[in-house]
Amino acid sequence: MLFLRSWTIILLVGCFAYGQIPGIQARREPTGHPISKPLPRRFIGVDPVTIYRGLLSAAQNDRAEAYRYLDDKVSDMSGPGDARIYAVNLDSDADLEYVLLVSDYAGISRTNAFVFDRDARGWWVVGEFRYSWHWDTNEAERFVGLREIIWPGRKEIIVRDYGGGTGVAETGLSIYRMHDGYLYRVFHMTEDAFYFIIGAGRAKYEHRTIEYPEHYENDPVFLTVHYEKRLEADPRGRPAGEVRSCSVFRWDATRFLFGEDKLAPAKLCVNQRR
Repeated sequence: MLFLRSWTIILLVGCFAYGQIPGIQARREPTGHPISKPLPRRFIGVDPVTIYRGLLSAAQNDRAEAYRYLDDKVSDMSGPGDARIYAVNLDSDADLEYVLLVSDYAGISRTNAFVFDRDARGWWVVGEFRYSWHWDTNEAERFVGLREIIWPGRKEIIVRDYGGGTGVAETGLSIYRMHDGYLYRVFHMTEDAFYFIIGAGRAKYEHRTIEYPEHYENDPVFLTVHYEKRLEADPRGRPAGEVRSCSVFRWDATRFLFGEDKLAPAKLCVNQRR
């Protein structure tokens, strides 16, 4: 049975609407045509706050209906669970979008995330993300994040995905951005990785740290990625090894993604870690 956990609706709304001061015209963000495919979306026709309230309801019928809207047939519905909802601006229109996080601790522990957007027809789920592999309560706090990276007043969604198998474990990091009612992945990297090299008798570790350099509104937007690789010494006597490097990615509004900028590292990777 799930235990009732504390919950909070977090409304991330600014103190004033950007560009609505009389006489001041808000500058519109230049956008092109995404070259990647968006995430699939599905119509649900009910607002996410209603679903959120249903998940926390004391009535099992309300909880079952909320899970049905989320197309979830396996979560335990015997009691209210852990749910959080964020109201944020993810795109260029005035309406807020919603991000809902739902954790289930019965059976296979997991956390699911849902991104909602509304058009003239009603509410859609435009993104779904799931975390269950070697689930950990503290790692679940890092599963989905929100950050203003590219344009003032708009947030991007940062999602980590976890997976692995025999001798392999990886954590990926992706950045998603809204455009015209759809959610696109605009950046991806492997954040952490462990590989046991079969036959060599040693392991390889990789880690990438992403940084978000500050920029002014008219400046280009960059991501800086610091890379570290370590090889353990093996029984045959080969020594341990270590490699470090730095890469820079620049926001390309025309293609709607971050692409590697080979000319930028000289100025943005000066403080490469030793």
